Amino acid sequence: MNTSAVIASTIRDIDGFVDDFVDYHLAIGFKKIFLFLDDPAEIVPPHIADNAKVMVIENDACLHRNWQDTPGYQRYMPFINQEVMARQCLNCEYAMQLAAEHGYGWLLHIDLDELFVVRGQSLSEHFAHLSERSIGTVVYRNFEGVPEALDSKSVFRDISLFRVNQKKMNQLRFSEAQQRAIEASGMMSTGTPFLLYANGKSVVRLEADLVCSGVHRFKKPDPI
Repeated sequence: MNTSAVIASTIRDIDGFVDDFVDYHLAIGFKKIFLFLDDPAEIVPPHIADNAKVMVIENDACLHRNWQDTPGYQRYMPFINQEVMARQCLNCEYAMQLAAEHGYGWLLHIDLDELFVVRGQSLSEHFAHLSERSIGTVVYRNFEGVPEALDSKSVFRDISLFRVNQKKMNQLRFSEAQQRAIEASGMMSTGTPFLLYANGKSVVRLEADLVCSGVHRFKKPDPI
């Protein structure tokens, strides 16, 4: 049973994110982080680039050739130059190939401004639980951080307030004061309190023969 897990992330404008992102995820047990530079001019600090547990992949001709061997290339190829999500999907599928070749068991696809959290168990215990049940992919609902300062130098360390995912609202218990604050804010009037997306991110078991279905999901390949 392979419980080792890695991360794939397409990154841009890394200031305020990359150090804590890498340090946190390696500390909780991820074995490797694949960082894809969306901006060819992006510079990754040497202490990150030289970390043996981090693989920095430049947006260059070599990467573009490797994209051609991914299952989603024909689907995403027409949008490569216009849509970052097309590049994210191709990067993720290439990372899946790299991770499988190196013997890793699971891959998480998240952005640089996101942290992965499991409660009540270690990372390896979490993925062992999923592997024992032959689960191929899991969607994790996201909470959205609320910036509390305009000049934060360390976003992850400075944010302590979060908007709760609408899918989780019915599972949570708020105090009367919290409920009044939520209702007074009007956040619930649109059906979601989020400013951006609320559909979460996913992890994939690399033995499950799945491919990217957009940046948020994995699925079985389309019939040929």
